[in-house]
Amino acid sequence: MINNRLLKIIGPMMINNRYVGKYLELVLSPLLIISKWFISSNFSVLSPQIQNLARRAGENAGSESENKRNIVFVNRNFMQGQVGGVNFLIALMAFGLKRRGHRVRILCESPRPWPKESSFQGVQIIGISPRLFFMDHSSPPFYAGWSTSVKTYLRDEAEGGEVINVFATIAGLETVGTEELSDNVNSICYLVTDHIIHKFGTMTKPTEGSRVAKFIKSEREFLMSPSLRIIGDSKAIVDDLSKVLALPELPKRSGILYIGWPKNDEKSNVKLPVGRLVTCIGSVSFRKGTRTLIEAWLSICSDPMLADVNLLICGPTSDDHESENLILNAPVSSRITRIKVMSEAEKNYILSKTDVVAIPSHYESFGIVGVEAMQMGCQIVASHIGGLPEVLEGVGKFFETGNSSSLAATLKEVLTGQSTTPIQAISNRADHFDFERMLQNLEAELR
Repeated sequence: MINNRLLKIIGPMMINNRYVGKYLELVLSPLLIISKWFISSNFSVLSPQIQNLARRAGENAGSESENKRNIVFVNRNFMQGQVGGVNFLIALMAFGLKRRGHRVRILCESPRPWPKESSFQGVQIIGISPRLFFMDHSSPPFYAGWSTSVKTYLRDEAEGGEVINVFATIAGLETVGTEELSDNVNSICYLVTDHIIHKFGTMTKPTEGSRVAKFIKSEREFLMSPSLRIIGDSKAIVDDLSKVLALPELPKRSGILYIGWPKNDEKSNVKLPVGRLVTCIGSVSFRKGTRTLIEAWLSICSDPMLADVNLLICGPTSDDHESENLILNAPVSSRITRIKVMSEAEKNYILSKTDVVAIPSHYESFGIVGVEAMQMGCQIVASHIGGLPEVLEGVGKFFETGNSSSLAATLKEVLTGQSTTPIQAISNRADHFDFERMLQNLEAELR
């Protein structure tokens, strides 16, 4: 077996090479799509997490809307494991709007070469296959095949004359130019955490002619479309993408739709270590700041006043097994508890027993876990990056992103009571992210 670290080095070098990459990806993309057809898949079954979110969305959506709309959510990976913040967000919006009386469809990738269809609680889930071969497309081939299929589907649907509201994140619809769609298609792009910012930050520019440079070019062209309605989940993501994509007019053109998260009081007991708890919820990865957290934890464990404090890391492993090994081999691993899978009820129980929630991410456009923590009345220590200061305004305690010493010092201040936020202030801030209010604000963008 080829070493995973070697693949991470050689793979991007080959794909990003301006001479080799274009033709290599043209060959690899169809092969990757075809390989998925041979993987066992039950398209008609939603994951337990999505089913739970659908139920919560229905319970918290409020009353039916007077004006019923036709909405298509575009999310390529919705039925492919359904793990991730964007998938969860699309599920909440889709099932919440359905509960309010709208016609709702989710357009995703079919696991087979033919179309697949399913439904859950009245929401149609439609699977279409990406095109295998195409000519002259602005996006890298793996994404271009999907975008071409989406465009074809929307064109066919629009022929009936009914207004269609198309809702997608920047990654989901980045290459479907709105000028190529009819006037009865209301295309809404929701700017959330972006893959380019995750890889390069907001200051470093990718190599000219690379695959990522091509992404930037296609995103710029898409976001410059005058008929596109642009919304960000925070002011920060709009400002940061404006810098990365060199689009100074983007903030003026964009609205803000803060994510609302349905409250959930269900709790299910989990065996936890005795003593005080610092909890980090999210995938174990460099992007989520796992390494920074472990380095800070070494400092916490050296303080005798904090000898009763334990670290709880909850969430799956992404593609960063080095961070997972860092947790396992840490000198203070006896004071670290790892939970890879948990239900929403178990998460609520963990948060109810947590003294401090740590959000050490290297970038978050919004930070759902911050809202969940506020709803449970938790003290929060977070990176001063992206939308986190905006979302946690007045209640979060912030440290310098990526600086383990700064994180350790801030955690110590909260754990020792030197710097804490009143519970009522946390509760008041959590109310700003009401789920029904978010759906009402989203409805105002529909036609």
